[in-house]
Amino acid sequence: QLLPGSPREPGLPPGFTLPHGTGGDKDGGGEREAEVVRSPGRFLLATFREVLDAAGAGNARESFTDAQYFRKEASELFNLGVMTLEERAAADWLFREVCKKLRAALGPEAGQQEAAAPLAAEHADVLAAIDHEAPYCHMNLSVFRSMVDSWAIGQIFPVMPLQRLHEHPSLRVRLADITCDSDGRLERFIPSGRGSPNGSVGRTLPVHARAPDELYLLGIFLVGVYQESMGSA
Repeated sequence: QLLPGSPREPGLPPGFTLPHGTGGDKDGGGEREAEVVRSPGRFLLATFREVLDAAGAGNARESFTDAQYFRKEASELFNLGVMTLEERAAADWLFREVCKKLRAALGPEAGQQEAAAPLAAEHADVLAAIDHEAPYCHMNLSVFRSMVDSWAIGQIFPVMPLQRLHEHPSLRVRLADITCDSDGRLERFIPSGRGSPNGSVGRTLPVHARAPDELYLLGIFLVGVYQESMGSA
């Protein structure tokens, strides 16, 4: 069972509106553009939004690098007190949206496996970097007790959701247990998407955005009594 509070589809703060690009908009951009220029936080978000709008397979590395930069800048502006909490949350949302857009553009289902070798290698690097940014969801178990071989010898056990199987998962996460040990986590999975070659290892697990008060269960297969007995030894 995943603990309450995750996974959730990240969203903008209630009532918050992202500023348009720094060049203004079609609806009379004068005052709005001036507001963006006067506020460091709004200016950063407007520029960050342009990164999201332009992100795609043709500029994947540049878009991801820019997204990392603006997320870091947002953190620094917030620490300096010149960016509001809502703006800081919006910057995190924009970063996740850039990652989601790039994953959709670069993943196997987008046909990127036919790209030229240097470009394919670059796309693989970007996807690996995106996976490294995936959030953790906490499981109500101990890796060391229930699946000790995952930690001890790197055994990869099949993991998948047990409900909503008719819905396409919209989030990708890594898993952590409820122990205080930093090694109590799962970051290697058997890929489930079409186009994944046999023997490949995924770095994230596709899951569904969790509804309020939903009991979200995952199945971990091929574990057996042996894992439990080893964890109890």
